[in-house]
Amino acid sequence: ALERRFGGIGYGWEQDMVRLILAALFRAGEIEVTYQGKNRTLQDWLKGINLRERAHIDSNSTVAFRDVINVVAGLCLAPHFANQAPEYPAFSVLITETNRRPAVQSALRALAGAPRARDATAVMDALELLDGDRIDPSKSRYAKALLSRLAAKGDGQVLNRSELFTGGQGVEYFDDGKTRLEPDWVLMVLASLAYSGDIVLAITGDKIDSGRLALLTERPFDDLVSFKHIERPKALSVAVLRSLFELLGLPPGHVQGVSQGDDAPVIALQSRLTTLVNELLTTQTALAGGGLSLWSQTLLTDAEIKDSRARLEKLKAFSEGLSPYNSVGKLKNLRVTPEDIESQKANLSTLELVKGLLKLSGDLSPWANYLAQAELALPPSHPWVALAREARSKLVSDFMAHRDFTKMPAMRQSLEKLKKDYVAAYISLHTKARLGVSEDKAKAGLTKDARLVSLNRLATIDLMPSGQLTEFQDRMAGLKSCYQLTESELATSPVCPHCQFRPVNETLGFASAANQLTGLDSKLDELLAGWTQTLLDNLDDPIIHGNLELLKSADRKQIETFTAAKALPEPLTVEFIAAVRDALSGLTKEIVKVADIQTALLAGGSPTTPDELKARFDKFIAERTRGKDASKLRFIVE
Repeated sequence: ALERRFGGIGYGWEQDMVRLILAALFRAGEIEVTYQGKNRTLQDWLKGINLRERAHIDSNSTVAFRDVINVVAGLCLAPHFANQAPEYPAFSVLITETNRRPAVQSALRALAGAPRARDATAVMDALELLDGDRIDPSKSRYAKALLSRLAAKGDGQVLNRSELFTGGQGVEYFDDGKTRLEPDWVLMVLASLAYSGDIVLAITGDKIDSGRLALLTERPFDDLVSFKHIERPKALSVAVLRSLFELLGLPPGHVQGVSQGDDAPVIALQSRLTTLVNELLTTQTALAGGGLSLWSQTLLTDAEIKDSRARLEKLKAFSEGLSPYNSVGKLKNLRVTPEDIESQKANLSTLELVKGLLKLSGDLSPWANYLAQAELALPPSHPWVALAREARSKLVSDFMAHRDFTKMPAMRQSLEKLKKDYVAAYISLHTKARLGVSEDKAKAGLTKDARLVSLNRLATIDLMPSGQLTEFQDRMAGLKSCYQLTESELATSPVCPHCQFRPVNETLGFASAANQLTGLDSKLDELLAGWTQTLLDNLDDPIIHGNLELLKSADRKQIETFTAAKALPEPLTVEFIAAVRDALSGLTKEIVKVADIQTALLAGGSPTTPDELKARFDKFIAERTRGKDASKLRFIVE
């Protein structure tokens, strides 16, 4: 009043001045408050009172004069209000006419599934709607008072809003002689009873029960506060619940417990629904990711996959729609018909089929993947490859024809036998293609053999067919040693982890590595004898005789001893090699590939006459000797 009288609304500095005056008067004890004939100063009313605590003001905020007046007024009027409403809720936060509605709206959002804010918790706690952290209005005195009013109505009757509220001068409240709850608080209690399934709240054009709590946030707050009436939920449909329990694989006899108010079957129902939704999510993800295949063959057609996705989505929507019904009271509002339940049977069958196919694919994939790699490791002509392809095709086609999951053990046994047969075939080929311990030692000895040393020294002479030696060395290098492979290692990976042997890169008719090594030993003798004869033939040439006279006597003597003995000296010295190289220096080397000779002889077609064949060969020789001194030319055939 003083602010309006002296300050003038809108003049901040004048209002501040008035507040300063009022504060000064308060401190001087000049302001008195009269209540029920008692005159006391504000300071006297506040003696022994924690002003900040009563005004809900923290230590960092300024206490305004208005706060002082509010606290004193509260102290004066509290006994009167306590007499009128001894059981009015006590809030842990300051609730005013301004913030009451937002606080209730916050609590309604929490009922509808939103995270619970601090003010929502304070409202629910004050109205006794919480059991620990769980929403449960069963012990709330306010909920009991409202339910008793509904219980007084006859069967099939509703409790209208007008029967709940009284009050004049535009102020409504629920008067049971104890609480005097405003409509906002009554709405909150009724909404919690709808949440628990104890009532149905009728608003304009709609009804809110435990299955339709989203309306608490979707409809305007004024529509909610102006609700029409409350009514009892429908009685439990035992037949529908029994069908639902049977559909979900729960004992149908437990429905009797639900009808008697036992929550244990409801907990079992919700647990099964949670498991089912998780199974659906996992299955849908796997189906979208293409997990239904074996040996790159899909276990469902495109049409079946499309149909399965639609059915699984319908089953998921159905299951998630049942999650709000988590108490006996809420089940009374169950909006499911026998037809709805019947339609889900086919969807559940689809789920079981897809789950079975995923399990089949997952269980058999280790064998399928192993055998697929094994096929690539062996040559296509290997008997095991044909056997594996036939068995694979039959296995998949038989399953697709019947989809009998009881045959899975037999399928695993069939694949395991194929795997064992492969291991045996691979080890046999590996043993053949690789040198063992003793052969590995023999190969090491062959690389240091004196004959090979002699050939390497002879290869420095131009007229020697060094390509033969290169081929020999390549063949010897191609002989690999591996004797560590075990069956257990091969059971893990279809290719030897030590030497990476892949039979597909070999010729199935190849000689064993051990036989090849023996052959190479003999080949050394053959090469050395052949090269020795080549040297003898060339040194016996009349053209070379003239060169011998030009050599030092010691070098000439080494060559004469060699040609007379027709055997290479032992050891084969560097001096001997140098002497031979000097003796043969007048000759020219011409390398001829066998393939070149073959091409020349086949020019013009085949068969042909002896004369024509001779003419072709003569032509080839003429072309290779053109412009060269034929008497000094020596052909080396490789």
